[in-house]
Amino acid sequence: MKICTWNINGILPLCALSVKDLLEPSVASQELVENAAFDERPVTIPRLLTNVLECDVLCCQETKLPRRKFGPELAVFDHHDAYYSFCRSAPSQQSLRIGYSGTATFVDSRLPVHAAQDGLLGRAGAGSPSAAPIPVPNGIVYPDLASLNLATAPTALDDEGRAVLLDLGAFILINVYCPNRGDTDTRAQVKADYHSLLLHVLTILLTTHDRDVILVGDLNVSHRMIDHADPATVLADTYGTARMPDPAAAYAAANPTRAWFDAVLALGMVDAYRAMHPESPGFTCWNTQISARRADFGTRIDYILVSPRLVPRIRACDRMPHVLGSDHCPVYADLDVPDFAERLQGPVVDAASVQRPSLCARYLPELSARQQSIKEMVAAVSKKREADAAGIENGSALGGASVPGNTTASSADLASHPDPARPSPPPSRLTKRIKTDSGRSTASSGKQSTLSTFFTRPAATPTPTPSPASAGVPARPTPSNSGADPGDPHAAAATRNGSASASWATLFRPREPPKCAHGEPGVPFSVNKKGPNQGRKFWVCARPVGPKSAGLSEFRCNFFEWDNARKSK
Repeated sequence: MKICTWNINGILPLCALSVKDLLEPSVASQELVENAAFDERPVTIPRLLTNVLECDVLCCQETKLPRRKFGPELAVFDHHDAYYSFCRSAPSQQSLRIGYSGTATFVDSRLPVHAAQDGLLGRAGAGSPSAAPIPVPNGIVYPDLASLNLATAPTALDDEGRAVLLDLGAFILINVYCPNRGDTDTRAQVKADYHSLLLHVLTILLTTHDRDVILVGDLNVSHRMIDHADPATVLADTYGTARMPDPAAAYAAANPTRAWFDAVLALGMVDAYRAMHPESPGFTCWNTQISARRADFGTRIDYILVSPRLVPRIRACDRMPHVLGSDHCPVYADLDVPDFAERLQGPVVDAASVQRPSLCARYLPELSARQQSIKEMVAAVSKKREADAAGIENGSALGGASVPGNTTASSADLASHPDPARPSPPPSRLTKRIKTDSGRSTASSGKQSTLSTFFTRPAATPTPTPSPASAGVPARPTPSNSGADPGDPHAAAATRNGSASASWATLFRPREPPKCAHGEPGVPFSVNKKGPNQGRKFWVCARPVGPKSAGLSEFRCNFFEWDNARKSK
């Protein structure tokens, strides 16, 4: 059984790519690249599981999928089931509107799912941030909130859509997307409270319920110095120039989330990747805006943690850096579960024929069978609109108004025989539009003008003039057939115009980028952070970012130059 976790940074942009776009040829196997070389179809969730990741369970974080954009193409599959946790509240309305947070778990239909839970509270409905959670009948875990000292309302933590829990019988699978610290104290408190709630849920499942647990997802913490590409910078930013006899302990104390991670491991949970690769950094997240992925200069914040009894069943655990499409790469674990192995080796199962928990996406109200008649309603509305449009076209073609006797009189007849007892009706919108369009169209084609022709001044119609030969006047020499007369005002004006055009072309010509310490052209960036320099352009080295202590090497040098500081030579 292969479980894969991946922060996809938006499920809709990911599904707009093809299998070919998701593979890095320099890292992926040649056979995999050749199979996808001519495949330009957009990737679907089943093809992502079978053709790209080759896994049985896929846990996605940061789906950024608003509920209003949710459709059957992301929920109803032939041989897989989907379980979503949608964001119901966000730090800002803008982030909620365009998509924020969100998690999703996709499971092969041959695997049993006994229960499913949206969020860590095991409650029903969205509720308000101050409302008490209402336990659902088929929930998995119900935390004791009275024992937690949370500064953030528990439902506010759950309403960001950060966790999906599945009971697969052999273990509880928790797919989680922990909050980032952010730039404010409020978000730092939200992060701390969410980790406390997650630790409490793990404690209940492992000790009270005595269940095996697999925790996967983006935990937003680099646990040890080996999990960070540049720990020296972290220490310098935290402690300045102070000397540290134990850098590892200082690094662990620099972020309270690392102490939380230690508490999770103290429960018996094991970091599967670190157990299999004790000396490999295994970075899973990179800053793609500065080409950090090319140099593998990143952090490891995506984990697969398993409970003690499952550790002997781990056959492999590794990352998949050859899979693109996000600033994170997938991480997978291959587990030896005998019952699941027999199921997965059997024939595929029609997902519609298997009874699943109510959280399964195919049972959601907007996709349920009792609302399939909406398609018929939409089709009826579309037909009505087409009929109305056809009626308008017919009416405009007849150009008529209804008169007694079920006859139609043309507008010209009504204009020539006005009714003195009937006031003249105002011109219709259709008439006005036709007049406006006809006024803008050309007389020759009768078609609507394009945007470019609308802003182009029409050429003046040349007035026929008698040729010099017919008038008996000798032809004036032109620059094309003889030398230009220096005293000719027309030739002087043409020369001045050519010089002016060349000057303007030189003025607006893009300047060459400055060169960095490597002697290579720099790359431009713009300041996005609010402040006096927002939107200002600057240049840096084009090489991928690396440790600051590397000096002048294959990594990015310290070259920096504001764009407006450059002067033309």
